[in-house]
Parts: sequence; structure tokens; C-alpha cells
Amino acid sequence: MSLITIALKLFMADTDIQSKYNNDPKISMINIDKYEDKINALTSINKTAIIKINNNDVPLKGMNIIIKDTFLTSGLLSTSGSEKYKKYIPEIDAEVVSNIKKSGGIILAKSNTPEFAMDYQTFNKLWGVTNNPYDTEYTCGGSSGGSAAALRMGYANLAIGSDLGGSLRQPASFCGVYSLRPTFGSLSDHGQLPAIKESTNYMATAGPLSTDLMGLKLLFYAMKNEAEKELKINKINISDLKLLFTPYLEEIPIDSRIVELMINVSEQIMKNGVCVDYLYSYDIKNAENVYLGLFKVLMGNQEIDKEHFLELQHKIQDEQAELIAKYDAWILPVCSVIPFKHNPEHNNFVINDNGHISLEGEGKSLNYWVANGMYCRPTSVSGFPTITIPIGMIDGFPVGMQIIGKPDEENHLFEVVSKIDNLLGNRITQPKIVKLT
Repeated sequence: MSLITIALKLFMADTDIQSKYNNDPKISMINIDKYEDKINALTSINKTAIIKINNNDVPLKGMNIIIKDTFLTSGLLSTSGSEKYKKYIPEIDAEVVSNIKKSGGIILAKSNTPEFAMDYQTFNKLWGVTNNPYDTEYTCGGSSGGSAAALRMGYANLAIGSDLGGSLRQPASFCGVYSLRPTFGSLSDHGQLPAIKESTNYMATAGPLSTDLMGLKLLFYAMKNEAEKELKINKINISDLKLLFTPYLEEIPIDSRIVELMINVSEQIMKNGVCVDYLYSYDIKNAENVYLGLFKVLMGNQEIDKEHFLELQHKIQDEQAELIAKYDAWILPVCSVIPFKHNPEHNNFVINDNGHISLEGEGKSLNYWVANGMYCRPTSVSGFPTITIPIGMIDGFPVGMQIIGKPDEENHLFEVVSKIDNLLGNRITQPKIVKLT
């Protein structure tokens, strides 16, 4: 049975799912018109988007997709958040965008990103600041923040972004949506802005975001252009699951409220018969060292010994494979902080006496980049597939967690995450500042 058949059977079997994803662009436009001046998630809108009803069995037929503005879209402004490209309208699509179109997806809009996707907040001189749907004085995260915020605002149910050091995972957590950072190399990086060279990229990848897990799965396989590939469905009993769970790492400071939420989640999972082992320590300094080295390679630094860092990366991959070999997944927090007020100066955070981490108060300083990205380093370097799901609310904001699988086993990871997701139930509230159409 092909993916097309599987996807369509699952899709058509549930009229609620069909209605949810096969949405009329007019409804998307209504939400955009109502809320975009508050959120500023988009850079351009394809107002000619229309649903073309046909008889083709394509997984994304009639589904609106929002594209991060680092991806080329033919005939639609593509800027990567930079004034350098403020008038650039490409004649070609990025390969993942082309695959989405082949699968019947409708390109609804482009989403905001920090310039060249280089921040954990989403703002730039060309398009301005993208706000968090739960409080417009706070960041939506980055660098795929525009996509995550747009989904939470009801502009669409599906979007694509990219991830180097957490750029899918952190905004997904901050906005209460789902993301997949797939196995490195499983999706094409052709057609991004600026162009990514295969000879220098060993970490960055495209990936999908969605308002739920089903949409995430449909969009990933469409981006991968595997509509004709056989897709094995492995049914898993929840009592057979074995998870490695990290509520926090001793090496990385983290907000005490996130730790409490992670522990509550692990206990809820165990109460349902899942075997859970705990891990509290990981050689994060080594991962950070390799990440920084390969980041310099990606940036074109010719003085870096690339082969040395690739050797270290392979060692980390082997060690991580051994670490999770007997588990179905490894679970980690996404970052050290909950959504924070807009911080264009990248000021460091403060660890308060009560264990809360914020930009205000007195206490030990925590580096901005460490707070936002360090919990993402293990799989940024290893390239193992990572799904981020929302797990609860803290101080009125969503918080997510990473669920890490084995390389090229996304299908098994989706099944594992589905069990966890269903077990946890509904735990995210809608933003108070809007009433979604």
C-alpha cells in the first residue's frame, strides 16, 4: 500500500480531519485580516491561492501551507528577512516547496524570519517584529517563529521551517505547535536563501510544523516526495514502550517550572504502564564544541579543520546511538526558558532565587544563546530525528518537549509520539488575545 493510499484513507476516514486540513483560503484570509496587524507573522500573501478540486490522489490536496521566507517560492517574494533581497521574486521553487505542490498543497503565504534565520527571536529591519500569540510583548521564538505564530493564529494548519540550532523546536514550544526536525539529509536543502552548499552543511535541515501530529506526518512525507514509497505501519502497544527521560541536564541551567512540568509528564506517562528510565547528565560541552566548529564550516570559514570536526560528529552520533539503542525515544526539554519579552539586544537572562529564569530580577546570569539553544545541541549535532510537542502551560505560555528517535526511523517515531500525545491529552489553551474563526 503506497503512502498516497494510506494518507488518503486516514484523511478521508475522519470528516473532522478532512474539514480541518482541506480549509478554504478565504477562512485563512479572514484570520489573517483580523490578527496579522497584532502578530506580524507573514511577509507576503498569495492572494490568488484557490483550491483546485481534482480527482488526483494526492496527500495534501486542498491544504494551505505557509512557507518560511528562507525558502524560494516561484513568483512570490522571497527575502530571508534581509533588505538585500527585498525585491527578489525567484523563478524557481525550493525542492521541498516543489514537492509540496506536487502533493497538492497550496502555498498560502511566506512567514517572517530573523535575517538569514540567525536568531532565537523573529525580527528584522525589513519586516519588523513577529509577536507571540499569547502576549504580543513577548517573542514567538526563532528562527521559524513566523511559521509557528501563523499556525497558532489559525492562518493555516501546516507550515514549513528550518532548523540548525533549534529553529523549529524553540518556536514550536513557544507557540504551542508541533514540529519535526527530521534525520539530517532526509530532506533537500536545495533552494534556500542564502544558498546552502552540501559541502559545508552538516547540521541544518528543513522540516514541517503543524497544529497536530497527523498534519506533521502528512507534510513531512510530502516534503520528502515519497508519495509512491511503501510506508510500513508499526502498531505499538503503549505498555511496550521504553523511554529515556531527561527532565533536566545537570550541565545546563533550566527554569524550575519547566523541570516541574517535565517531571509531571514523566509521571503521567509511567502511570499508564510505560517503562521510563531517567538521564540527568550528558557531555553537552563536547556537543557545543562540535556544533560551533561545524557552524563555522557552514559559514564558509576556510581556516577550520572540517575533517576534525566531522570525526568528532561521527563519534557523537555513535555514542548517541548507543545511548538510545534499547529505547523507543529519548525525551528532553526544548530550552531553558519559557517565552520572554522581546529582547533585540540579546541581553542575558537571570536565574532568580526561586529557580525561575527571566530577563528581570537579580541572580546568576545565563547567556542568551545558551538558554535558548543548548538543550537542542545533542540532535543538532547528531542529526537524529526530533519531534517537538506541546506539554502544558506556564505563566500563560505554551511549553513543549523534544522526543528523539533513531536515524531514518521517523515512521516509528511518529507512532511513539502518537501514543504519548494521546496519553497526555489536551494541555494547551488558545491565546486570550484572539478568538479564532
